[in-house]
Amino acid sequence: MKRSIISQFNQLQEKYTSQVSMLNFYYLNLCIKAEEAALLPVKVQVDGAVMDLEKAATIAKKNDYEFMVIPNYEDDLKPVAEGIANVHPEFKQKVENLTLEATEEGEEEQEVPYILLTMPEVDDDRHDFLKKTADALYDDCKLRMEEALAKTTAELTPLLADQTEQDKDKVKQAIDQLNKERNSQRDEMHEQKLKEIKEAYKKWLGAFGQQAIANMEDEDAHGNAAAMSMTLE
Repeated sequence: MKRSIISQFNQLQEKYTSQVSMLNFYYLNLCIKAEEAALLPVKVQVDGAVMDLEKAATIAKKNDYEFMVIPNYEDDLKPVAEGIANVHPEFKQKVENLTLEATEEGEEEQEVPYILLTMPEVDDDRHDFLKKTADALYDDCKLRMEEALAKTTAELTPLLADQTEQDKDKVKQAIDQLNKERNSQRDEMHEQKLKEIKEAYKKWLGAFGQQAIANMEDEDAHGNAAAMSMTLE
């Protein structure tokens, strides 16, 4: 088989891999849960130098929805917070203290400040934004993959003209298999993201409903107390 045919297939494979990987990266930064990859784009500026967040701080997941970001130097707390806010302004930031136990006899416990990052709740507005963005990113990825396939098919047609039917079938089967695998991977990412959005929204609705009920009960209690006070008077 011609080298040019194999080259065209490899280029298509690379384009597919690139598009699916990019979609995954975008979805990780369309934050619902605390994903470490969402902090990869964060840059921190300290004393005129720009560095990756991982070089300026230690990052740890506190739970599915919170990060602990501990600057290597206490003086860098503000630039670290600013760097995160530049990339993810939607993250809620709160400075808390972490108690480090003494490691040697005679040493005292230390209070180390850190930034607690909390993922925003998926309320009505955020639910709509996340869903529309997830769908738009998916549609764009799908379109780019379809364009890559059309381009490859057009360039392969003259190259395959003098090939045997067996070789033509091999190329077709290889492309079909590649399409099946990458399309499935892309579709599963999209479905999983929509599922995460739906579950987070249901979580918010549950909490919102409980708060609304609590507020109504509180208003009823105040109303009853006021009525009783008026009766007693």
